[in-house]
Amino acid sequence: MSDLRVPVIRYESEPHPNADALELAVVGGWRVCCRIGDFTEGQKVAHIPEQSVLPADLIEEMGLADPPRLAGSAHNRVKAIRLRGVVSQGLIYAGPRIDGLEVGDDAEEALGLTKWEPPIPVSMTGLLDRGGPKISFDVEDVKSFPDMLAAGEAVVVTEKLHGTCCCIGWWSRGPDPEPVAASKGRINQGLRFRVDAPENDKNVYVRAFREHAEGLRAAWEAAGSPPEGFVMFGEIVGPRIQDLKYDLSRPEFRAFGAWSAGHWLDWDETVAAAETAGAATVPVLTRGEWSDSLIDELTSGQSAAASHLREGIVIQADPVRYDWDSGLGRVIVKSVSPKYLFRKGGTEHN
Repeated sequence: MSDLRVPVIRYESEPHPNADALELAVVGGWRVCCRIGDFTEGQKVAHIPEQSVLPADLIEEMGLADPPRLAGSAHNRVKAIRLRGVVSQGLIYAGPRIDGLEVGDDAEEALGLTKWEPPIPVSMTGLLDRGGPKISFDVEDVKSFPDMLAAGEAVVVTEKLHGTCCCIGWWSRGPDPEPVAASKGRINQGLRFRVDAPENDKNVYVRAFREHAEGLRAAWEAAGSPPEGFVMFGEIVGPRIQDLKYDLSRPEFRAFGAWSAGHWLDWDETVAAAETAGAATVPVLTRGEWSDSLIDELTSGQSAAASHLREGIVIQADPVRYDWDSGLGRVIVKSVSPKYLFRKGGTEHN
């Protein structure tokens, strides 16, 4: 999941197409349904995004406690909802907790918010080793960076698969290379699962590494055996991973990126490395010049990899591009299908 950002902004709205008593707060590419009259144009407010967990006193202050209006067993988590045919993503806050903040600040701490972390199944836990590549990776929603991609810019648009993010490869801190098998959260901490531990035999990340170990070693060597490491990023999909199973009889690894010696590889380099590693890649939906119309055209529909619906899409600049001033870093964003958000029986394991 992406980082929690709670921006302080000036309130801006547009009419709700199907409700006279509602309007839509405009926050970049996001839309939040609000009652007309609750906020005024230009008022300083904060956008509380999806997956925010609110403290009890804030829930009371915002009038969300009785009756309970938030998600989760504790009724404290923000989820997307649909109001009169329009998807509403987040909440708008304009109370005294942000009085000391300026437009452009982050209100996460002032509001006492935390980010919801989904449960971790037993197959995604295990014995860990400290030491290994420390790689921060998250894909932000395009709605938070609506102007990041320029019309006509070269991009690769791939399908966003609903699995668990898996990071596998090799690195070295001495004369011999060492294996890397980690989840996104673990590799962000410089941790990796022990691939030789019998206790980890059922760990999905360890199993993915073992299946591709020789090929990953060859890809690391082809990259010049960088001591900082060569790591293939991908989704493990299939049965016992998430609710979308991709018509598979067993979990499989599908690569979507590769990191080598501190930098991300271009898509063609990623595909070549995946072939060396003996790994399939996620489906490419289109490749060429960027247009905002591709969001509506490609985000929803049937999966290109299965008979069920599509989670969404991932758009990355091609070749790799970085934008540090915006806070995004690597220019790679996602768009999530509303049909996916509102599916029944969905799971969101890490």
